[in-house]
Amino acid sequence: MAGAKSGEYRLDALLELRQREEDDKKTALAEAIALTMAARQELAAAHAQEAAARHEHAQAVARAAEKMRAGPTSVREAVDAKHYAERLRLAIEAAQRRVEQVAARVRDAESAEEVARAQVGEAVKARQAIDKHKESWQAERKRELERKAETEADDHSRKR
Repeated sequence: MAGAKSGEYRLDALLELRQREEDDKKTALAEAIALTMAARQELAAAHAQEAAARHEHAQAVARAAEKMRAGPTSVREAVDAKHYAERLRLAIEAAQRRVEQVAARVRDAESAEEVARAQVGEAVKARQAIDKHKESWQAERKRELERKAETEADDHSRKR
């Protein structure tokens, strides 16, 4: 055991490194989860905005149709209603594009979260392997000390 005292576990530094790596991976996972949740909330807001735009468009079209059925309307009113409905249709398309963009960010965030979860699992396994080795080393060290104490006791009783 070069550089280590006989009673010290020589892989303690590696165990500490593995623990820090595990902690770092867990922190990264927590950040990835937070980003995924934020992206999902943004997606819900984008869906709500799209639904509101669709509702407003449907109401505007219904109002214009009702106004035309109710009686004579000027050409100017009809043109204005048509332009307003067109602006609302463009707003719906913009909302749909935003939903698609945010949905892509959600997918990316979920993928990053999945990767982070896998990295945490790998880090935990790496640390557990060192933990298990340390436990085995401690058990072997204990057996050695017990054998040594037993041998010393036997030697001591023989000398009497």
